[in-house]
Formats: sequence, structure tokens, C-alpha cells
Amino acid sequence: MDTKIISEETYKQLLFSIKQEITQKQYNLGKQINTSLLELYWNIWKHIEEQTASWRGSSIVEKLSKDLQNDVPDMKWFSSQNLRYMKKFYLTYNGNQKIQPLVGEISRSNHVVILDKCKDDFEREFYLKLCSKQACSKRVLMNKIDSKEYERYITIHKDNNFALIEEATIDEKTYNILKEQYLFDFLTLGKKYSERELETSLLGKLKDFLMELGLGFAYMWNQFEIIVDGDSYFLDLLFYHTKLKCYIVVELKIWEFKPEYAGKLNFYVNAVNRFLKIKDDNSTIGLLLCKEKKSTTVEISFEWMKTPLAVSEYRFDTKALSQEFKNNLPEPEKLKKILDDI
Repeated sequence: MDTKIISEETYKQLLFSIKQEITQKQYNLGKQINTSLLELYWNIWKHIEEQTASWRGSSIVEKLSKDLQNDVPDMKWFSSQNLRYMKKFYLTYNGNQKIQPLVGEISRSNHVVILDKCKDDFEREFYLKLCSKQACSKRVLMNKIDSKEYERYITIHKDNNFALIEEATIDEKTYNILKEQYLFDFLTLGKKYSERELETSLLGKLKDFLMELGLGFAYMWNQFEIIVDGDSYFLDLLFYHTKLKCYIVVELKIWEFKPEYAGKLNFYVNAVNRFLKIKDDNSTIGLLLCKEKKSTTVEISFEWMKTPLAVSEYRFDTKALSQEFKNNLPEPEKLKKILDDI
């Protein structure tokens, strides 16, 4: 009998391919089960609403729960609490043509969090899209809501010079990818730390860092070297934004913003445009993350610079986040446009 002997490397590739196929099928099956379960929730309460439209009591929930658990013992989803969530789920999304298509994209447990914690349809739409695109776990979603991710993302107060840049690619989408404040609560730095220690810690938690930066950020390199006139310059962090089609230079400062930081960041952005950017790329963006900033100082520092630059603060715990976000939310029409761009 003829036999073939395959190399260890070929076998490893074969094993990897099979495991990848199994994982993908498991994911697809899980997604199908989740979608079917949510459709079941929806239809159960649709039947209740249609057949008991004038009913306002609560006894039907208890009775229905008891009967369903007796009659369908293999399904564990018919507790009175779950039935009440089914009602909330149905009444919240029924008739909302914008949000309803997103409903099947996320898990039941995440729906429970969103229904419990979000105040209006705008906020619900934001977190539904976030969960769909980032595949957030329940714990991650709760952390994002508690850390005011929605407010930090859509606030109308952000320190940058984008409005001064006369270029078609610098539009509201560019403005909306950045946050006024970033939360690094996943780091465990002491009271005193260096910029290099901050950088190393962020890279050590790269997945958390990317999730905090937001949708579209792809990590390229740290301490990226660019040579100008024979001199080496090192960019703290270099990213590429897949949606905006541009490089983003991120500089880290552990102190309050100073005007001289603007010149250095501007130089780095221009260097990337000169030596790294290709024809199909849009203009590079510079983002400086610092401990504190004063808006007027930032505004004056950026006023005559022709590259898109922004400054945001970072925090290590939710208590230190600004409490002013709720006073700086955009008008509904602008808010709708921001959410459409996510």
C-alpha cells in the first residue's frame, strides 16, 4: 500500500485549517441560535400584545411563565423575569425602523444591559452598533456604558483644528472618530510613571487599547522611525484608520498640554505625509494624548497649522472622567448623522 508522509509543518497547517473551520461553524451556529431566540422573544410578546391589548395587569406574566415552564420544560427561558424582558424588548424596538434591523446582531445578555442602562433610542443605537462591530462581551459592554463611551464619542466639545483645514477629506466623520477623553482603566500603573512605561503598558494591553480607541484603528508600530535629512525621529505610536483611509500618529504625554507639543506633532504628521503616505491615502491625522489640557491654549497652538491635529485627555478610572459631557451633546439632527456614520 502506498503511503504519503507529510511534514510536521504541513500537518500543523492542516490542523490549523480544520480548527479554524470548526471555530467558524461554531460561531455561525451560535449566531443563528441567538437570532432565533431573539425572534422567539419578539414573537411571544407580539402574540401577547395582539391578543391582550387592553390588559394592564401583571398576573398574566406569572401565569404564562408557570404554564410555559410546565409545558415546555426543556427550554429555560420562560421565567417571569425573562418574560418581562421580552415585553421591554418588544415595546422598545417595535416600529423603530432604524434600530430594529440591528437587534438580531447582538446577544440576549447584551440586550438586557442596553435595555436596563440606556436612556433613549440614540444611546441604544450607539451601543447596538458598537456591540455588532466590536463583538463586545457583556462585561465589556457594561464597562463602556459606565465609562460614558457614548457621551465621550459624540460630545460637541473636542479640541482640534479640523474646521480650519480646507480639505474635502477632513469632514465630520474625521471629527467623530476621536473622543474628548480616553479611559485606560485596564492599565495598572503607579502614581509615577514615564511616557515609555505608559506606551509599553498600552501595547501590553493592545486589544483593550484598540477597543478604547474605537472602530477602525489598526495598529502599525511603536517608536516608528522616520529619517529626515539624515536624522532619526521616532513616533510613539502609528495607526492606520481603515474607514478614513489614513495614518494616525499618536503621541503620548504624561503632563499637561504645552504649546511646543503642537509643533512636534505637526512635524511628525507632515513627515508621514511626505515619506509614508501613498496616493490613495487621505491626509494623516495627529492625536496627542495628555493628562490635562486647556482648550484656549490648544486652540492658539493649532491655529496656523495646516495638518489635522487633535488633543485629548486620558484617565485611569471612570470617577476622573468629565461630568460635563451631558451638557455638550449635539442637537438631534446632528446626532442622527453621527450615528449614521458609525
